[in-house]
Amino acid sequence: PDPDGYLRMAEAVWPDQLDPQKSSFSNEIAVLILNYEGLTRFDKDLKTVPAAAEKWEYNADATQVTFTLRDGLKYSDGSPLVAQDFANAVYRVLDPHSPGDYQTLLFMIKGAEDIINTEVPTDEAKLADLQKALGVTVKDEKTITFDLNQPTPYFHTLVGTWVIYPAKKSLIDAGGETWYEVATNQVGNGPWQVSTIDKASNTI
Repeated sequence: PDPDGYLRMAEAVWPDQLDPQKSSFSNEIAVLILNYEGLTRFDKDLKTVPAAAEKWEYNADATQVTFTLRDGLKYSDGSPLVAQDFANAVYRVLDPHSPGDYQTLLFMIKGAEDIINTEVPTDEAKLADLQKALGVTVKDEKTITFDLNQPTPYFHTLVGTWVIYPAKKSLIDAGGETWYEVATNQVGNGPWQVSTIDKASNTI
């Protein structure tokens, strides 16, 4: 262990980006998985275990799953982390204006394919209604439910991936397309905090 609290790891090349909803390469995910935590995560044996969500429950045919978040969740800046933050991530990865590479990972959410297949700008007027119809319901700050168009008993494993890591919407909106290049925007909920992003010296 480094007495100064730094984690050093070797990356083959500089990450193309550090936006959870847009990333797809292993060198990007290696950083994101330290800075963020999903609803679930994978233990040393790659089993899916609770993370931001303390529990989840499927209905009888696995077409609906409800996650209950742990008490007192916070981002690294001390602000509260709530169920809506995970819903925002789903909307971002599906957004046809700037779709994530792995948006089809969530195709089984009711209404997701309609959003994925929206043509911009041809069908843009329909998008707001399609987003409202999406099978993602935030019942309160600790509860989020996904309605699925087919039995998906492994959905709790999908939400352990970087695709719906809860990047802060306010920082994304303020930072624009390259928001992730600024270290102070990398406010996550994981075990490590990004303090420096310096491409010139190959340091994150």
